[in-house]
Order: sequence, then structure tokens, then C-alpha cells
Amino acid sequence: MRIRYDIAVPRPSSHVADVAVTVSEVRAASVDLAMAAWSPGSYLIRDYARHVMDVTAGGARIDKVDKQTWRVEVGDAGEVTVRYRVYAHELTVRTNHIDATHAFLHGPATFLYCPDAMGAVDGPIEVHVSPPAGWRVHTGLAGGPVRFAAADVDELLDCPIHMSAADPIAFEAAGAPAELVLWGEPRRGVATIDDLVADLSRVMAAHAERFGGVPYDRYLFLLMLSPGGYGGLEHRNSSANLNTPFALETRDGYEALLELLSHEYFHVWNGKRIRPAALGPFDYSREAYTRALWVQEGITSYYDRHTLCAAGVQAPERYLKKLAEEWGKLQRVPGRRRQSLEQASFDAWIKLYKPDESTVNTTVSYYLKGGLVALCLDAAIRDATGGARTLADAVRRLWERYGRAPRGYADADVQAEFEAAVGAPLAEPFDRWIRGTEDPDLAAALAAAGLELRASFDPEPAAGGPPAWLGVALKSDAAVTAVLDGGPAAAAGVAAGDELVAIDGYRVRSDADVRARLAPARPGDRVRLAAFRRDQLVDLAVELGAAPPNRFEIASVATPTEAQRERFRAWLGQPLPADGVRAAATIAGWC
Repeated sequence: MRIRYDIAVPRPSSHVADVAVTVSEVRAASVDLAMAAWSPGSYLIRDYARHVMDVTAGGARIDKVDKQTWRVEVGDAGEVTVRYRVYAHELTVRTNHIDATHAFLHGPATFLYCPDAMGAVDGPIEVHVSPPAGWRVHTGLAGGPVRFAAADVDELLDCPIHMSAADPIAFEAAGAPAELVLWGEPRRGVATIDDLVADLSRVMAAHAERFGGVPYDRYLFLLMLSPGGYGGLEHRNSSANLNTPFALETRDGYEALLELLSHEYFHVWNGKRIRPAALGPFDYSREAYTRALWVQEGITSYYDRHTLCAAGVQAPERYLKKLAEEWGKLQRVPGRRRQSLEQASFDAWIKLYKPDESTVNTTVSYYLKGGLVALCLDAAIRDATGGARTLADAVRRLWERYGRAPRGYADADVQAEFEAAVGAPLAEPFDRWIRGTEDPDLAAALAAAGLELRASFDPEPAAGGPPAWLGVALKSDAAVTAVLDGGPAAAAGVAAGDELVAIDGYRVRSDADVRARLAPARPGDRVRLAAFRRDQLVDLAVELGAAPPNRFEIASVATPTEAQRERFRAWLGQPLPADGVRAAATIAGWC
């Protein structure tokens, strides 16, 4: 069986791509063509077939046999061409977007593939692209400028295609060619695109050094800039990234962009090649379950920012500020006491990408907690081995045994593989932090590097002691979006969806009003809430509780020992500043 695709975007403003797939040398009376239901790297059934329309096969009979599969009559001809159109007007890295300025085509959302041809295609899959006049085609597929080839269906779906008038920015990093393709106009500020390329090159080199080189011939960063946009999706030799055009204006925005690109690039190894057995080969029509997404995303979330610091493009105090922020965010998630990292990984399909008002009480992110666990696991390994081994040794073992092969590892083997890599038992952290629901011991990890973790309040309560709180999350208009399990509001019967309109008889119009009314109160005080619930006025008595800390600080101990200074340097790749470090973050959210 041979397969060729022809893609055209004749009218970009219509947000539609025209696709034709020709299947030849067919040795059966019919052939099935299907649209993927999900996208590797994003664990949610998205039903991409909902955007497919106008499916025809010339004079051949074609029947839709399920929500995403079409059966096409081939007969004696041995060849058939199926034409269809794809609607593309959702700007994310997991969906298609076409307008008058560009076309981003995500493989699983674009190509009707042949399930019977998985691993059985006779020769490469051809892809011919007809871009609008003046536009160039950018993709990780081999070939060009408009004719490309994929070795198999997996490679076809793994390589997004971008079309625009932009020229690529070519550079070399980690001993291999790389390109950055921009869509959107970045606003200049603390950094330029030249700065981005230079810093990104250093980050890429640091990642590659960890694994002994790169496993690709060329790497492509697709970076789409749109106000309010954010996201990234990894591919074997490219990544699709979405960010704001204002990212370069501030240091925070610039480092967040670098962190995003670093994250997706680290997936070249951890995710696209080092992977659980369930994630390849897999069935694009249904879920692929694994309890090890924390390995793919949590460890990657640790190294994405850690490498910025280790590569010298981020100051230690800025790294620690973000770390304090993430610790604070985790403390604001009651669901971390209910769901383990392994459970969060397994249930990603029904929980992570489908948040609702109960999410904060029932789930934990394997990105957020996973990154913090990876840091603490790194510290535990350094402690157990006297600094002779680190988490990087464990990841390298996965690379040598599974990534290079390539073959997937069994979820149940991760602990044993890590222990073999570092020569130390790791049952306790795995039982407590990964299979269990305990918080990782960040305070101990920081103490070894001469740092203290502190919690307080911002603003500091005038009367001393913790301030009072309800235990709710609010929209700006004072509508309740979530109620904290075990908090005062939950005990009083406040429900998500309630619209707060008064406290103790005084009207509130906003989240700020609610906070202002509660500011003079102390834990144990009673207040009356008036709220609309499904347009009915309800009156609730609430006994206020003591708010948890919302300000988290990481600071140097008064007199770090030489051993602590050495741990700091070995961990972050930079010396502990002579005058120490102090980094703090205030976490907004619960009221």
C-alpha cells in the first residue's frame, strides 16, 4: 500500500484546508480511513473528526462506519483518492488554525490515516503542500520546499505543518542545525529575538550534554505569538509553541517563554523517546493509559527551569522565586491529599483536561506536584549517594535502556530503574510522594543547599496571627467558582455558582469588596452571607476560619556551611551569592 497527501489552503480567510489522500496498491475491496481521536502529548479525547467535512471519493462508494472512520470502496482498481475539507479556526498547539496570515496544521487534526497501514506502508508517505502565494512551508518532515515524506503514520501525525510568509531564523545548537519560525510580531523590551536565540542555544546545549548529544538531524521551533496565548506540544524533531507577543517586554515574561521552549525541547528525550510502554505504538482511536505521566511531565517540568539556571541564563534568586510560587500553588490544592501522582497520571483523560469546580478538591497536577517531587527526588538521591549521583543519572539510564532502543518501559519498573541507576534504595520517596499523597519534603531539599522555606501572609495581619477567610475562590464579580473542602464556606453550605451580594447586610460587587469586608474580621467571627443561587436569594451564617499562608519565601540561612555552598553550586550550577539569596512569591486565589 502506498499513500500520498495533497494539501492546499486556497482561501485562508475561510479557515479551511483542502486535503486529498490517494491510497494505491490496495489489495482489498475497501480501505478504512480514520481521523485520530486524540493527540500524543495531550491526553484528552478531542474527536478531531468533528471538523472534517465534504468527504468524497470520486465515483467510489464511501460510508462512515463510526464517529471517526470512513470505509471507501476500492474494487479492482487498487487505488482511490478521497477528498475532504478541514475547518481550522482554533488557535492552540493541539488544533488547527488558518487565517489570512498563516496556517497551522496539527497532524492528528489534519490527516485521515489508514489504520491498516500502521507499520505496513510500502515506501514513504508523500505529502505535497500547495501554500498560498508568498508563503513558505515549515515542518519537521523530511524534504521541501513543498514536497515532504514521512516514514510511517506515526511520523506523519507527529510533524505539524506551518505556512506563512515568515523566513526561518537559522542557528546551530548542541552541534546540530536548528530553526525558529515566528508567527506574530514580538514586542521588544528587556530582550530581543537575538537574545532569545542565544539563550535558547545555551539551554539546548545543556539539555543535550545531559544525554550525550542529540537524536535528530535538525530541530524546528514553531512559535506562534497571540495575546493571551500559551501552550506547547512536543514532537520528535520539533515543537509547537504558543505565547504572548508581549513576552519580551519583561524579565518574567521572557523567562516564562524560555521555560516553555526548554520544556518542549527536553521532551526530545523524555516523552518522545523515553516513554511508558502504553505510549507507543498505540491506537489513535482510544485512550492509552499509563501511571507514569509524572515521569514525562513532572521530571520535564523540573528540568525545564532548572536548566535555565544551570545554563546561566537565569539568576538563582529568580529560579527560587518561581519555586516558591509553585510550592504555594501546590499548598492551595486540597486534591493533593486525595490523588497520588500515579493516579493523576492514569486519570489524565478524564480529569486534568476537564477541570470543573470540584477539580481543586479532587485532583493534583502531575506537572505541578511532579516537578516538585522531581526536585526533592533529586535531593534525596544526592543525600543517599553523598552527591555522587543525581536524578539526571536515573533519566540517563532510561535513555540508554529505552530511549535509544526505542522501547517503552513498564510503569511498575520506574523505581527499580532509578535505584539501579543511582545505587540507592528509593522506596520511601516513591511510596510517600508518588504512590502516596504526601507532599514532597521541599524544606529538607532546600536545607541541604543552605536555604530555608518560610511561610507567612501578605499583607501581614494588623492584629497578628492568621487572617480570617471563607475558603472560596471567586470571580471578579464575586461569584463563587470553587469551595474548599473542609473550609468555613463548605461547612456553611456555600456552593459553587453562588453569587455573593452582601456580607452582614452590606453589598459586595466584586472579589475586592469581599476581601475588604473580611479584612477586619478574625478567625472565629461569624458573618452572614447573602447570595443568589439559581436566582433565589439565600442567607447563610458562616464562622470564619484561619486562612492558610499565602506568601512563601526561600532565603539563605544566616551562615551557610561549606557543604551547603557546595550543594547549592552542584545543584543549580551557580555559586550561592556572597550576600545570600532571598526570593518570595504571594499566591492569589482563595478568599
